[in-house]
Amino acid sequence: MVKKPTVKYHIFTEKELRRDLKELIELHKRCIKSYLVSKDITFKTRKKFNKLYDFYIDNHNIRDFFFLPISIFVQATVKDQLENVRIYVHKEKPKKRKGRVRKG
Repeated sequence: MVKKPTVKYHIFTEKELRRDLKELIELHKRCIKSYLVSKDITFKTRKKFNKLYDFYIDNHNIRDFFFLPISIFVQATVKDQLENVRIYVHKEKPKKRKGRVRKG
């Protein structure tokens, strides 16, 4: 009789989750900074955008906007329309159905 290995799940503590979300925010900020630098945005304007970012994004909603394209995220943040683009983030694509093959 062969014993199956038991799968042990690691349940994250609250502290670990907060640390991971903080790292996610820092990564997102670096990506946005890189995007803004590539668009020749001045330091003063980038600093203003960082204040906007800190106002809108926190540990509770970073996952909602992390995979949104940076250009769309920046435009929505500046225009105060983040709630309007939230619906496009986790939208699942419908599966394609195979068409009928006709003989003849």
